Amino acid sequence: MAGTAPFAKMNGIGNEIIVADMRGRADRVTPAAAIALNADVATKFDQIMAIHDARTPGTAYYIDILNSDGSGAQACGNGTRCVVQALAAETGQKAFTFETRAGILNAVEHADGTISVDMGAPRFGWQDIPLAEEFRDTRM
Repeated sequence: MAGTAPFAKMNGIGNEIIVADMRGRADRVTPAAAIALNADVATKFDQIMAIHDARTPGTAYYIDILNSDGSGAQACGNGTRCVVQALAAETGQKAFTFETRAGILNAVEHADGTISVDMGAPRFGWQDIPLAEEFRDTRM
């Protein structure tokens, strides 16, 4: 990413999450930047949740998710909860619709402070996980 962006390091039930505010910017968090951030003990993380302006009507933001090795992730429930906590504190809004690589995620901060994220139906197909080759379904 060109220069620096405001960010917060948060903990999502044991996952170290960096929430980066990329709103209003054309640049992205690059894989190289993610790897460099993870190499520093002060910014070591499991996922970066980069908040971007919405790309799709009906969504509040696009969340670009990167793993500590610089690879992209489809979605991260604990990371999304951290994003909701940060945005709710900033905006006072309690419900959000996000676009991610996995699709649309709906999330809400409840009156008791808990945050829930609808991750959608789980995908169990071997090609959806993905696995290198077909694996027999062991569900009874």
